[in-house]
Amino acid sequence: MESDMLKGYELEANDYITKPFHVCVFKKKIGVLLNNYKKDKEHIYDDGNLILNFAF
Repeated sequence: MESDMLKGYELEANDYITKPFHVCVFKKKIGVLLNNYKKDKEHIYDDGNLILNFAF
């Protein structure tokens, strides 16, 4: 339902999948999410004025 999707986004969900779904689509979505997670794990914050490296 639309209200469920909106509530999910309000709770900071990045994506959703509706049922019934194809397993190949589910696997692809998981792969994309994992790849995006790896890219976000650089441990560096840079807002143009301040750079913080959290890896140390």
